[in-house]
Amino acid sequence: MALTAHLPHRRHSFSFDRLRSSSRSPQRLAGEIALGAAGLALSGFALYFLKERSQEEAEHKVVERDGAFSLRRYARLTVAEVHRAGTLAEAMDAGFEPLYAYISGKPEARQPGADKAGIAMTVPVTVAPGAASGDWLVRFVMPRAWQRDRLPEPAQDVALTDLPGRTIAALRFSGRGTDRDLVARKRAELLERVQKRGLHTLGEPEFAAYNAPVVPGLLRRNEWWVEVQAK
Repeated sequence: MALTAHLPHRRHSFSFDRLRSSSRSPQRLAGEIALGAAGLALSGFALYFLKERSQEEAEHKVVERDGAFSLRRYARLTVAEVHRAGTLAEAMDAGFEPLYAYISGKPEARQPGADKAGIAMTVPVTVAPGAASGDWLVRFVMPRAWQRDRLPEPAQDVALTDLPGRTIAALRFSGRGTDRDLVARKRAELLERVQKRGLHTLGEPEFAAYNAPVVPGLLRRNEWWVEVQAK
C-alpha cells in the first residue's frame, strides 16, 4: 500500500508510488535523496550541538577577559576521576568510558546497593597531569544539584574527589585535542600570557574539553587551564 501524506490547499497527495512513476531520472532521484539525507543529518547535528551547549558548566566567575585568555574564580567542585596512562589524548579516550559508565548508573560502575540514578553530563571534561610522567587524571565535574553525600559510591578505579576553590588562567581555542602540535602550542601560549601578567602558577596546566568527538574542529571549544595565585 502506498504511503500518502495529504498537503493543505488542495495540493496533490504525495506517495512513493507517485515518486517511482515520475519522470525524474535515476540520477536526479539519487541526488534529491542525497540532499534530503544531508539536510536531515545537518538538522540532527544542529539539535545535538544546541543540546550539548545547554549542558551545565563548572561553576565559576570570570574575573578578567582578554580575547581568548581569561582569569576565572572556580567554586569548590566535586569530581569523579580516574587515572590513565599514555599521551593526553590517549588518557582522555581511555578515561571517558569508566567515568561515563559511572554517571550512567551502570551496575558494574557503582558499589553494590548504590543509587542507580543517572547523573547529568557536565562540561568540561578535564585531563590533569598525575604524580608520575605519563600519568593523567581524567575528571568529570559533578552537577551542582548533587550534594557530595548523595553521590553514589563508584566502583572499579573511579574515585570521587573534592577540588577546593581555585583561580584559573584559561586559554580558549578550537581544533582537535588529538592535534599534538596545536595542543602543545596553545599550552605554551597560555604559560607565556600568564608570565607576561606577572602571575604565579600553582601546578601544571590541565586540558579542558567541552565537545563530543562528532563536533567538527572549527566548532570545538578546548581550553588549557593553569591554577594561579589569587590577586
